[in-house]
Amino acid sequence: MIPGFDMKNVIQQPFLLVAIVLAGSWNLSIATAQQACDAIGCCDSARGWSIGATALFLDRVDEDARLFSGPNGNFDADEFGLGYQAGYQLTGRYDFNEDLAFITRWMSVDQWSERHGDLNGPPATATLNAATVFNFPGTTFVNGIHSAALHSLELGFSRRLINDLHFTTSFRYLEIDDQFDFSLDAGILPTTVRTNARNRLYGGQIGLQSTLLRHGRWSIDGLSQIGIFGNSASQSTGVRTGAARISTAGQTDEASFLAELGINGRHHLTNHLSFVAGYQLMWVTSLAAAPNELLTTNLFVPSIAADSNVFYHGASVGFELAY
Repeated sequence: MIPGFDMKNVIQQPFLLVAIVLAGSWNLSIATAQQACDAIGCCDSARGWSIGATALFLDRVDEDARLFSGPNGNFDADEFGLGYQAGYQLTGRYDFNEDLAFITRWMSVDQWSERHGDLNGPPATATLNAATVFNFPGTTFVNGIHSAALHSLELGFSRRLINDLHFTTSFRYLEIDDQFDFSLDAGILPTTVRTNARNRLYGGQIGLQSTLLRHGRWSIDGLSQIGIFGNSASQSTGVRTGAARISTAGQTDEASFLAELGINGRHHLTNHLSFVAGYQLMWVTSLAAAPNELLTTNLFVPSIAADSNVFYHGASVGFELAY
């Protein structure tokens, strides 16, 4: 864990891990075709498809870290402030009967990207605070770009337990990528520093879906999920000065935990079309993330940390078609 990051600000007790996750975007598959129709009294059969699409607006929160330091100041990871990025989600659900349904979801936020410049001043030594410490004399400016991406695919089943409470079980695959690119005005030699981190997670999850409130054409749905995943994580880090290049890479397999929570409101516009909007949270552990990999990597020995946690949250809005 990188100093300065306190998960207690996000989670007050282990039980609330389930509430640290991204899920409002699941809103297109929470309600079955039967539920949508029941709300306005239109369907005679529990069989049918429910498909939809939502726009996502997710914020990614990373652990903080001091990357560069020197007489001209400090350059911290949280100064990038990735903020909210637009993405999309496609969902599908087929109800075999009133109790059992097939569910699927594809989610993509392709490119968070933020540029930040720091250590701007007269020529001075800038220090890269990695496991292998590098000093860059004569530095007048450090410019950095932080980019990240998230992709997720789920395939599973939903089974009704009682009334409007459903139990879900599914396979899930996630891609979580992260990259830093720095360029330094350091004396007569152009200098670049790059860290690229990749995570490929495969695993299973279980959860609960429930219709919390229904009134006329309005309804509110909720979702909570937890899962255990095998994470194939890798990283590569390099420093290039124009005269020389030093680089290293590492790969490891880790067990990752995911927790997800969402609440969604929907308005049934017609017998088959609904407008949906919600809020989502997601927390994923044991990842290779660019800030920590840059600071812990040894440029002369293959290495990888893969011990970072990433938190996502944001809103979703879209439509669902039931037929």
